[in-house]
Amino acid sequence: MKHDHTELSGRIIVLLMMACLSSACRAQDVKEIRTPVEKLTPTQRTDISPTTLIVSYDGKKAKKRLLKTIRKMKAEVVYDYRMMSGMAIRKSESMSLEETKARLERIKGVVNVSYDHIMQLHADQNIVK
Repeated sequence: MKHDHTELSGRIIVLLMMACLSSACRAQDVKEIRTPVEKLTPTQRTDISPTTLIVSYDGKKAKKRLLKTIRKMKAEVVYDYRMMSGMAIRKSESMSLEETKARLERIKGVVNVSYDHIMQLHADQNIVK
């Protein structure tokens, strides 16, 4: 059976164009769906812990005030970074992460309250567990 190479070439070109257009449309759809990380609320983000904050303070008095507030909020000290005057704090179940952060920032002597960032060390998502 003899094939017409012109017809076969035309079909291949059409299929390639359709594949390219299809993938271009998918890429555009994904681009429109994605929201910049800065515009997401902490509860929508996957790069930060949904329950933990890192707090830096200045001096023993600030630490004392911080611990008192943590007890009142029914939060928990996960780790005390004594050498750096900081703590990892797990929020209480009754407060949101944003509320907890705002409350801790108001304490006299607290220098910084930041989200606990999650770092992924391996980028391969297809690992079988």
